[in-house]
Amino acid sequence: MIVRELLDAIEALPLRASLTMIEGVYHMTPRQFRKAIDAGVFGENHVELLGGIPFIMSENPPHIVATARVHRALAVLAFLPRWFANKEHRLALGRWRPLADVVVLQGPDSTYATRLAQAADVALLVEVADTSYAKDSGPKLRRYAGSRIPVYWIVDLKRRLVEVRGLPYGKGKLAGYARCDIYQEGDQVPVVLDGQEVGRGPVSDLLP
Repeated sequence: MIVRELLDAIEALPLRASLTMIEGVYHMTPRQFRKAIDAGVFGENHVELLGGIPFIMSENPPHIVATARVHRALAVLAFLPRWFANKEHRLALGRWRPLADVVVLQGPDSTYATRLAQAADVALLVEVADTSYAKDSGPKLRRYAGSRIPVYWIVDLKRRLVEVRGLPYGKGKLAGYARCDIYQEGDQVPVVLDGQEVGRGPVSDLLP
C-alpha cells in the first residue's frame, strides 16, 4: 500500500521541487524507505527521509552548480585514501536517512561499498541552501548536531556566504552547534578535518 501511495504522490509533484514533502505519506521506517529506493519508487528524484517523511530535494540549476563546486573544492584538499569526498551521499544517522549535498568521510572509499556511512564516519558535511535555508539551519542542523557531525557548512546561495558550524552539543530539540563562523565573498573558508585545518578556499569559488 505504501508503495502505491508513494507512486501516486510523486506523479502529482511539480517538476521543480525543493525539499517538497510528499503529501499523504507519513512515518516511513528506514527499512521501508530503503526498499522504496531499491524498487525505483522515487524515479529520478533525489529524496531524503526526515522525521519519517520523504522529501524531494532541490534540483534547481544554482543548487546543482554550487554542489558541484563545493565537492570539487573539498576533493582537492580531502583526497584518498585518507578521506573520501562525495556529493549527494546517503547517510545512516540512526533512523534518519539524509541525502547530504556534500560530505567528507573517513577513508578509504571501499568502506562504503557494503554499508551506508554513519555519523562516526563523517568529518565534514555540507548542505547547499537555495530555498531550503530554514530547514538546513533548523531541524536538519539539530539532527546533525545531535548525531555529533563535527563540522557542518551551510552554503547560503541567497546571502552568498558560508556558515561554518562546529562544537555540536545536546540532543533532540536542544541540539545545536556552539560555534558559527560566517565567511562572505572575498573571504577564505577553512577546511577542518579531524580538528586540523587542511587548507582554505575562496568563498566565491563555491558560489554560482
